[in-house]
Amino acid sequence: ANASLFAKLPNQEPIQELTVSLAQQIAADPKFELIDGICESGTVDQTFTSTSGSITYNNCEISGVIFDGNAIFTSSSSGDLSIISISYTNFTVTFDGEVTDLDLVMTCTTNTTTYESDCSYNSEALGIDGRVYTVSDSSVTGDEFSGYTVEATVSDPDNGDVTISTSTAITLGCANGQPDSGEIIVSDGTNSMTVTFIDCTSYSVDFDGSTTTFTW
Repeated sequence: ANASLFAKLPNQEPIQELTVSLAQQIAADPKFELIDGICESGTVDQTFTSTSGSITYNNCEISGVIFDGNAIFTSSSSGDLSIISISYTNFTVTFDGEVTDLDLVMTCTTNTTTYESDCSYNSEALGIDGRVYTVSDSSVTGDEFSGYTVEATVSDPDNGDVTISTSTAITLGCANGQPDSGEIIVSDGTNSMTVTFIDCTSYSVDFDGSTTTFTW
């Protein structure tokens, strides 16, 4: 349950959702057995030891997203803390017929008693427009009780850096997994946009002093 809640954080790409869920699965089950049956179609093969392993996705479809390639991971533990590092190299993600090539490295530290996690990652993706997008210094911290905080820098090859942060922790108290409170700020250093989650049915977007409220 914790892994699925964590995976539903807003603004995460499918590969990030998969990686965070995988990291928490490994933390919860050192034998890595929970990866079995993850694909709705296609296959996934795995090899592992007590501290490392690899997972090969072969046309593996999860919620309409198709993954192909290898994920290499290592694990270690210290007391109640489980530390997982996962890397994807020459990995492809296909969504709505669009293929993205991806290199990504993520490290997650999970408290195996409370399931509070702190994940950081850096990634580089070749978009369908031929441009390379970079996400750096990204982290997600928290748990389902206190809420989650997010920080990231996204580098666009033409428009420069955009930072993403939470001014108020995001909580996921809705039955459908959507956020019911919290605030995200997106800024390019000159302009900023604030997204505020009001309740389970609505959220607002403030841009350039103008606020608009939307319903889910």
